[in-house]
Amino acid sequence: MILLNTQDAFKEKLSATLYGIAMLILTSLLIPVFRKDGGNQFLETMFAKLPILIYEYPVFESDIKPYNFNTISLGNTFNTDTNKMAYVNKSITRQPAVQAVNLLIDKEKRKKIIEENFTICKNNFSYDTLLKVLQNIFSNTSRDN
Repeated sequence: MILLNTQDAFKEKLSATLYGIAMLILTSLLIPVFRKDGGNQFLETMFAKLPILIYEYPVFESDIKPYNFNTISLGNTFNTDTNKMAYVNKSITRQPAVQAVNLLIDKEKRKKIIEENFTICKNNFSYDTLLKVLQNIFSNTSRDN
């Protein structure tokens, strides 16, 4: 797993199980974004064809989750410690850790999920899709003038 947007203090707050998986496997992406700015990393992960373990930050829930990507979720609630570092409760991280291990062990299931996610991403967020949307916008704008 690759850790993005993290500090050493945050890594220390991850459960030992999840961090251990992250350091040993190096084949999926954990996006620990608690407030904003995770969308680009999420889409880049899909295009890189990696499975994803994600905290469901508000923009994910409103803008990305409706596309029904297959992810391993850390849920959408977190706490902060006395240093104001965010963390997800260990009781919540156990099930995603088991899911991550199972996904990493089952190569066929991992490949199927990755390809399904890639297809969703390609159909909705690729440059080709953006080009079609922009052409439609500009084509309608030029008709109005």
